[in-house]
Parts: sequence; C-alpha cells; structure tokens
Amino acid sequence: MSNFFPLPPILIGAATATLVSPLAVALTPAEVSTMAIKITVLITGPELQASGIIIAKDGQDYSVLTVKSVAEKINSGRVAKIKAPDQQEYSLKPDSVEILPNVDLAIIKFVSNHKYEVAALGDSQLATAGTPVYVAGFIQPTQAINFPLFTFTTGEITAQAPLSSRNGYNLTYDNSTLEGMNGGPVLNENGEIIAVHGKTEQGITEETTIADVERIIPLNFGIFINTYRRWLGEEISLEKTMADYNEAIRLNPNFAKAYYHRGLLHYQNQEYQTAKEDFHRAIQLNNKYTLAYLHRGHAQRQLQAYEQAIADYNFFLELEPENLDAYYHRGLAYAAVGNLVAALGDYNEVIQAQPENVDAYNNRGNIRYQWGDLVEAIADYNQAIELNSKFSEAYNNRGVANYQLGKSEEAMADFNQAIRINGNYALAYYYRGTVLLGWGDKQAALGDFHQAADLYLESDRLQWYERVRKTIESISY
Repeated sequence: MSNFFPLPPILIGAATATLVSPLAVALTPAEVSTMAIKITVLITGPELQASGIIIAKDGQDYSVLTVKSVAEKINSGRVAKIKAPDQQEYSLKPDSVEILPNVDLAIIKFVSNHKYEVAALGDSQLATAGTPVYVAGFIQPTQAINFPLFTFTTGEITAQAPLSSRNGYNLTYDNSTLEGMNGGPVLNENGEIIAVHGKTEQGITEETTIADVERIIPLNFGIFINTYRRWLGEEISLEKTMADYNEAIRLNPNFAKAYYHRGLLHYQNQEYQTAKEDFHRAIQLNNKYTLAYLHRGHAQRQLQAYEQAIADYNFFLELEPENLDAYYHRGLAYAAVGNLVAALGDYNEVIQAQPENVDAYNNRGNIRYQWGDLVEAIADYNQAIELNSKFSEAYNNRGVANYQLGKSEEAMADFNQAIRINGNYALAYYYRGTVLLGWGDKQAALGDFHQAADLYLESDRLQWYERVRKTIESISY
C-alpha cells in the first residue's frame, strides 16, 4: 500500500460572523416580543395556516413577507385572508402574490386604511452562532387551545449555512417552534428581522427513546432577510458597518459592545489578530461579557493559540453550559492539541443534542480516524452522508479510512463521488491518485496529482502544493 497520505482528514470548522446593526441597543425579550406582535400577521384559509411579516408600506398598500408554500396555496385558488395585529381581516387573491425566485419566500399584498407598523430589517450576514434570537408566529390550534395563538420563543443561533443552501435556508437556531409559525419573523436582540422562519426538524427517528426526546434540541431553519433585501436591489456593505463602529468607539472609547461587534467584523474579514484584540478590549471593559469570551476563543483558535482558545471556551461554558457552538469549536481546539478524548467528548455532546448535525458526525469520524478506530470513523462518515448525500468531505474522509483498511475499491468509489460533487476538490484528486498509484497506474496517478497541484496553486495553498509537487517528483524519476 502507498504511503503518500500526507495528513488525516480535515476537521470542518463553522463560520462565525456578527449580529447587531451598528449602535443599536439590545432590548429585553419582553420589549422584542412587543415589537413582534405589531408586525406579525396570521394567514389562514382551507388547509392553510401560517404567519407573515409586515415588511413594507406604500400609501395604503402593505406587503407581507412569508414562505413560498403559502403563496402557492393562494395561487391555487384557495380563499385566504390575513388577520392584522389589530384583528382586522383582509381577503387575499392570486394577483396579490409574488414568489421570489430560487428561495422559499413570497410577498403577499393587502390594502388597508389602517396604520400598521413595518418591521425593521437587520443585516443577517452578521448573525453569529451563540447569540440570542427570537421567533414569533401563530401556532395552530391544539386540543387545549382551539384558536391560532401568537407565540414568542427565545433561543440561540446555532449556525450559518452557505449562501447557496437549498431554497435559501441559511440560518439555524434552537428555539422551540410549532406548526403555524412558519413565515414568522426571526429577530435579533434589537428587534430587527434577520430571517424568516421556514421549518423545524426535531431529529427524531424510530430508534429515538423517550429519554432521548427530552435531550434533543430542535433545529430550525430560516431564510436570510438579506435575500429579500438583495431582491429589492439593496447593496449591503460591511465597510459602512465597520465605519459606524469606529465612530462609536471614537465617541466613547469605553463602549465595550462596540469593540465586541467590531471584533466580529474583523473576524468575518479573517483579520483574526485584530479581532482578538477587540474582543480582549471588550472583556477588559466588561469582564462579564460572555460572548466576547466565546469569540475571542474562535479568534485564538484561528491564530493556532489552541490552549488559550480552550481556556476561553471553558470559561464561557461555565456560564453557558448548554451552548453547542462552544462545544463544537472547543472540540476543534482539543483535536488540534492532540487531546482526542476531550475532543470526542465535545462532539458526543453536540450529536446527542443535535442528531442531524452532519459536520459534527464528520468531525467525530475524523477524531476516531486519528485515534485509529477506522470502523467507527466510517460509521460516522456513513451517518453524515445519510444526512447529506452531497457532503463531498465525508465521502473523501470515508475514502481515506477505507484505503487504510485495505479496501481500495471502496476508497476509489468514495474519491470518485467526492470529485463528482466538487470538481475542484484538490485533496480528493490527491487521494485518488494515491489509490491509482497503488494499483500500478502511474500515468493516471500523475494526472490526478497534477490536477491537485494546480488546484492548490490556484487557491494559494502553497504548503499543500509543495507536498503534492514533491510526490510528483518522487514518482517521476
């Protein structure tokens, strides 16, 4: 068997960004709830109940943002109506509906001479895992309550997904939600809309026990409000946000929150040292600023100061022991310093609470791979692939484990699938070349090695480029 594998599979870290619009002051949950009541509407009809957000006003014309499924039912000819915050009802017709392209959003319009408040829009690209978030909407009638009831729940953002996510579901959060709240607002601490609530997955299967149900944290999916803002033609700029925070700090050098949020912007721009300094300054000004510890930990980890990152995560988890984002990232830091037992414990914690967290399964598989437990590693990769059949990294990592077990045919199938999903996956080309070389197909192996080298060079990953180049040289002469 060839010995050209340079490193074990790579752990996947979650992207982290910022939340609050510049200079806004955080409100209490009760204050945010009061704002949510004034902008949330009930949408009803035959076999239809959902929520919506009053998003714009032009004279007596109001626009409500909701999920696409609501609009499709109205377009199918079903009689539907909106109940506004003052309990007034307005009939809806198919010509009052507009569906946004390639995303699970739609706009419904109604006319009224009543005055209704319009939602304030936040910047959802600045939403960060671990930050408080609120969801509002009208739950469907139950055995106990026979009418749609406005409900407001608290929780935390758990992750941002890539902008290319299916149907625009870019945000996940752990609030308790029920049927009927879809289409309702997802709000930040300032009462601003950062997403539209779309759907909920409980992660419950036939094998789930009653004890498991009590531990499972629901996973909700929302569509960024920025998707709507871009559809309107707005240009959303981080530069202006940064300038606002700079000005806030100039006016008040002891404004801890401004340092914190400016640090989040620096982090998003991959300016990790500057981000760490801003988080540190925020902590100096307010040593109870828990989120500053969390994000300083993220910055420390990016700077490869892993022990310092672990110390920050430990302190944060003492204060917020149920924050899964901290467990996830502490697991990355533990793995980086070789504490595989602790890393495995953190990913077990995440998976127990979120049994559909594909990245956590992949990362736990990588920990088990490094531990030498290849069979259990493959079991985790299998679970990740079952949850997401387009997860190219999981196919690649399973291929590495299969190859190490001497299953070169299975490994080749995995590397081929990883490349089908992502034609620019340099590492998969490298590993496939390794299998081909082990089979004695030197020419095909060199083709994959050259492809990997070109991709690494194009992406400025020069350390990996040099590794592959040396491999090419070693078999070319």
